Amino acid sequence: MAGFHMQANGESFGDGSPRSTALWKRVLNRLTTLGFVEQMSERIYEVTEAGFARANREVETSPLTLSLRVTGPADSQTLSVESSRAIRLKRLEFLTSSGASVTSAELDEPISGAVAIPLDQRKIVELFNAPRPDKHHSDHSGPAALRAILDLGSRREEVALPVLLQVAMVRNTQWIQVTGSQTFALG
Repeated sequence: MAGFHMQANGESFGDGSPRSTALWKRVLNRLTTLGFVEQMSERIYEVTEAGFARANREVETSPLTLSLRVTGPADSQTLSVESSRAIRLKRLEFLTSSGASVTSAELDEPISGAVAIPLDQRKIVELFNAPRPDKHHSDHSGPAALRAILDLGSRREEVALPVLLQVAMVRNTQWIQVTGSQTFALG
């Protein structure tokens, strides 16, 4: 092919115009000068260890968007977790609406993109049966929360997802349905 083309990880950069070519040649020269890429042949460059280290620092300091949503029928619910970067979900705590922890689950689950984590029905029932001042007097439905403890590599974060607990029937069996969804922006 004629002209200058720059491609990395399957993505092409530039539009082939002289202005774009000049810009991307300058970028490549700067990355080489900083030691982030190394020229292997006339047309091939590779990212150096310093380049990967810098990329990792950039990822760790970029804003994190995290979405938590409880999905599925009452008898097989999951916590759907979507993250804008790779993190680990270390623990999930089951809380009353006032923030008191009733029970928890140790997970150490890697999250990269979207993951569905099965919710332990026994822990949901334990939360549902716990003394909660704001539960409905006749069927015990009412607000609660799930707190996710996250490992972001260089630090830990906690986010609390407000949920609603309700009785639900599935094939003549009573279950506790959890509903809740929220997106968090973490610095």
